[in-house]
Amino acid sequence: MKHLKFLALGLAILALCAWAEDRFEVKRVKYYTTSSAEPLTGHITVADDKLIFVDDTNPEATFTVVRSGVKTTRLDNGRVVFEMSEPVTFRDGQQSSLIFMLPDTKTREEVVTWVKVKK
Repeated sequence: MKHLKFLALGLAILALCAWAEDRFEVKRVKYYTTSSAEPLTGHITVADDKLIFVDDTNPEATFTVVRSGVKTTRLDNGRVVFEMSEPVTFRDGQQSSLIFMLPDTKTREEVVTWVKVKK
């Protein structure tokens, strides 16, 4: 019975780790639109197969990227560029290239790795 409790506890911890694996938040993200020269500053939250950008000054400008909709990903001068298979609606227009400047190399690698993990 004691071993069964330890097994159940171990499985619960393993499930929690697997659940938390695709969930993280990145602050101080800059999003470059094609319509303005100045980037928007906000944060991204990654939850399972969705990346959500929230504009810190205008939360109505929030948009979601679904992992399966990302056709290609590349790094360009420290920026993460998503080429989308279908355009994402942002404000009043649609964009098929999404460009994010993330605060450091570690977070850039986390986001690129997240895209590569197709579920």
